Amino acid sequence: MLTTHPREGTLNPDTNLNKGGLAGLLARPFSKAVLLYAVGSVVALLPVWGEGGDWNAALKRFGLVSASVAVFFVITLFFNRPSSLKWLAVGLVGVMALVAIFGTAQVKTDAYTLRLNGFNYQVYTLLRKLIVFKGLPEVNQNVLGNFLIAFLPLALAFVVWGRGWLWRGYFGVCSLLTATAVLVTASRSSLIGLLALFFVFALFLTARRPRLSLLVVASLVVAGVGGTVFILMTGFTNIESGASRWELWRSVTGLVGDYPLTGGGLGQFENHFLKYATPGIYAYPQPHAHNIFLQSWAEFGLAGFIAIMLTLASAVGLLVQHHNLQKLAPDLRPVVAGSICGVVVLFISGLLEYGAWGGKFAPAFWILPAMLAASGLRLAPIKLPARLGQSAGFSRLSTLACQGKGRWLAGGVIGLLALGLVGPLVLINTAKLLDSPTTSSSLYQAASQFAFWNPVPLRNLGRLADQQGNPGEALYYYKEALERDPADWLTLIPLGDLLERERRHDKAVAYWRQAQAAPYYIQLSRNYIQKTPPQYGPAEVYMKLAIDIDPHYDEAIQFLVGIYMATDRQPEAMAFLARMVAENQDPFLYHEAAVWAATDEQRIDFLQKALRLDPKNASYYWELGKAYQSSQQPEAAKKAYTESLALNPAFQPSVRSLGALYLSQGQPAEAIKLLEKFIGNTLFAEKPDPEYVLLAQAYFALKNNSAALTATQKALSYNPGASQAYLVQGNIFAANGDKEKAEEAYQKVLQLDPNNDQARKALARL
Repeated sequence: MLTTHPREGTLNPDTNLNKGGLAGLLARPFSKAVLLYAVGSVVALLPVWGEGGDWNAALKRFGLVSASVAVFFVITLFFNRPSSLKWLAVGLVGVMALVAIFGTAQVKTDAYTLRLNGFNYQVYTLLRKLIVFKGLPEVNQNVLGNFLIAFLPLALAFVVWGRGWLWRGYFGVCSLLTATAVLVTASRSSLIGLLALFFVFALFLTARRPRLSLLVVASLVVAGVGGTVFILMTGFTNIESGASRWELWRSVTGLVGDYPLTGGGLGQFENHFLKYATPGIYAYPQPHAHNIFLQSWAEFGLAGFIAIMLTLASAVGLLVQHHNLQKLAPDLRPVVAGSICGVVVLFISGLLEYGAWGGKFAPAFWILPAMLAASGLRLAPIKLPARLGQSAGFSRLSTLACQGKGRWLAGGVIGLLALGLVGPLVLINTAKLLDSPTTSSSLYQAASQFAFWNPVPLRNLGRLADQQGNPGEALYYYKEALERDPADWLTLIPLGDLLERERRHDKAVAYWRQAQAAPYYIQLSRNYIQKTPPQYGPAEVYMKLAIDIDPHYDEAIQFLVGIYMATDRQPEAMAFLARMVAENQDPFLYHEAAVWAATDEQRIDFLQKALRLDPKNASYYWELGKAYQSSQQPEAAKKAYTESLALNPAFQPSVRSLGALYLSQGQPAEAIKLLEKFIGNTLFAEKPDPEYVLLAQAYFALKNNSAALTATQKALSYNPGASQAYLVQGNIFAANGDKEKAEEAYQKVLQLDPNNDQARKALARL
């Protein structure tokens, strides 16, 4: 019931929460979730202690958790007035705007290779020129976007529901800066968060207009159904990064299977990852699960997962109960709307990212729930439908369950259910932490009986038997585990290894094929190649296994050919490659054959065959042009380069090759036309300093020395170490009769490239 706040003289949903001691504190939404989060972090230290984990990483993470809990309760206890919450929001939004500016300027350059275009690129390059700070660390675009999108709703809420144009102007400017930064990051998780922000704000704005509110809900349902249908029709793994995300999430379920209660340990995700990675991403170590929910379970165990679910459920519950902000004091409306929206948006974007809840931003996330708790909101208890509450049968059942023997019976049923569900998880987790063959075996045996659906205890029994030299017993347990989960790669791969040791190669390959294990064995092979000195023998064995598993795996064929060539077995390599080409008719294999071809004619022939199978491959046309150029067929080379650029106007290798060919053929005007078109209209995949050097050479050939000098300066702005740009500058200065500057430019070339004969000869001429 609404009461008058004694200090503010404004309406507050429940001021009694401030007077209730510990009980009042726990009655606030999110408090239970925060305590579970803290408890989960303590329990998650057990794997670090029991398995000799990385204590530095664990203690850093524990410090962040402690800071998060402290932030939550300090705000809850000391910022419990509307005016104090408003000033807290002013500070938060201001910090957010500064993070938006400085963070965007410090985003890792390589993260933008595929994401930026048009407006994004212009804003990014402008910021990089104006406010790059060498002392600040580089920032990941996804982490930055995920952080900003969580606090952006708070700024927008003060613009819409705040009082006073001065304050609205302040929050409006901060909103504009932050929203621009989110768009510039081009982070997909953040853009999904923006979409969620739109719908949640729409629910607040239409709270007193039932028809509009119904339209928003209907639009939300349509968007959800449409997105689901799109994913089902397209296939999640066919969406950009979908396959890698899916494989990563599958890997996390393997980790959770062994550590369901404690999690794998605070800060230990990277240490555990390769033990559980699916074959498809075994070569790509991951720092976290790229998903808030899975990361919470993998790191904190069941308590952390429940804490995250409680946080989301509480935020949605508050949104439903308080979407009509007229029930709240005016000073609280923007705080409540912005905080609720921020929490919901964070979890929606958190389906693909993890940065704003974990890692360095762990304390920041709990600010939003703390503001809701400090505002005095309370979640109303769930009410049963009136008809159900008035039902005589239901009343009789509830009376029996809560009195006398009924209470004991109900408690016993609930206890048995809890024991049946949680008991096996306790046994599995304990066995994993103890890591004692005898004790662990007994615990896994008991768990396998209770958890008749779970392959984990049987799989681990198989591993224990294999380690103790009992292959027959190990084989039995592995096959039993596969009865429960035929797609369990963590069982299929060791089962195949066991059969391979017993010289049952075909059967082993069948299991490896079922696990899609070719990438796993490719990575094992690469690990041997990367040793010093390279160990080509075991590398070849594993690479051949990968090809046995998947005869069409192009990367494995490429690496095996490379091993043959590195061990001076060129005839064997070419024979193997010819057999693969004959069997597979794969454009990649024709390209690989062209790479190792002995003559230009053979190379041209293989590339033409590759293009018949893959006629839209710009890279193949470029390589065909190079082969034509090498065989002294410049017109055919020009045609090939032109075809490449027709398929991909932004393909820089073809731009560079065609521009250089025009220059060598005495056609500088054609080179200028090509290069200026590319430089003016295309987002660069790589730095364009070679293009500017070619442009400078073309202008110099036409005796336009001022334009040539400008082009060299552009090249050096992208790459200060571009020795060819200094060489062209030296030629320009020499042509202008400025010997001192020419000599300085040539000396700079020799500093960067001591073996540059052109610079040496030019200096001799001077």
